[in-house]
Amino acid sequence: MTLEDLAEASGVISQVESGRRNIAVDNMWRLAQGVGLELEELLWRQQAL
Repeated sequence: MTLEDLAEASGVISQVESGRRNIAVDNMWRLAQGVGLELEELLWRQQAL
């Protein structure tokens, strides 16, 4: 998956980059959904790295 694919799937990447959105829980949820994960799974994977 490219960053462009993620941006399209989640609908928030460009808005975060341009300062129109912050990475709040609802935006993290959209990112997780964009890559086919549950939010808990996304956060757990980040902690494991």
